[in-house]
Amino acid sequence: MWERGVEAAISDLNWGNHNIWLKQKINSEKVARNETRLQLNELKRAHSEQPKNGIVVSEKD
Repeated sequence: MWERGVEAAISDLNWGNHNIWLKQKINSEKVARNETRLQLNELKRAHSEQPKNGIVVSEKD
């Protein structure tokens, strides 16, 4: 009976570690997506500020 308790505790610990790892992975993916979004916005801004027919046009945020 005691051995089963140890196995269950180890299983719970492994599950907890997996959950922590998964949350960290999700957070890093969110950060990467936000960085990509910011880079895209910067490219859009730079493109919108290029002269068109000699006139500088920029978008307001």
